[in-house]
Amino acid sequence: MNGEPAATIAWYDDPDVFIYNLATRVSYRGRGIARWLLCDLLTRSYARGCRSVILNADANDTPIQLYRRLGFTDEVYWRSQYDAHVS
Repeated sequence: MNGEPAATIAWYDDPDVFIYNLATRVSYRGRGIARWLLCDLLTRSYARGCRSVILNADANDTPIQLYRRLGFTDEVYWRSQYDAHVS
């Protein structure tokens, strides 16, 4: 906005789309920018026949309300942990 980056969205594209980053700079929040980015990605993903769009979110974080309003549902939560073994 006005030549300044306001927000970003990043994803992996495959048969499924996995959104791994959606962020809006503090001074630009509350203007619908993240919603627009997410809706645009959803529209383009489903238009090309993608199976699903997946994102990971903290259930206690504010954006979860946006995701639920847009139709995202809670799924199984899993976490993998990898330990590095240094010789």
